[in-house]
Amino acid sequence: MIRYVSGKKPFAVALVLLAVFAVCVGSRISYVQARASAYVEQEKQLEQNIAEERARSEALIEYEEYMKTPEFIEEIAEERLGLVHDGDIIFKSVTR
Repeated sequence: MIRYVSGKKPFAVALVLLAVFAVCVGSRISYVQARASAYVEQEKQLEQNIAEERARSEALIEYEEYMKTPEFIEEIAEERLGLVHDGDIIFKSVTR
């Protein structure tokens, strides 16, 4: 059996419960907003990373195309294999 007490006591209990509920909801809202803000920052960082990786990918594609050209092959042959052309003057250092 439920007894109802006359007066302000049930109203005060309801008011306290409402205040506790409001505090809980308010703290949860601030927590969710903080997480949302963190997710927005993370999303911006990831979008920046994607843009950087796309630029890097494009640069690699361009370099791959350059590697197929005769100029690249000649450049590598000159640097690594010592290729010289007719009419080139070769200087050798003499160390004592």
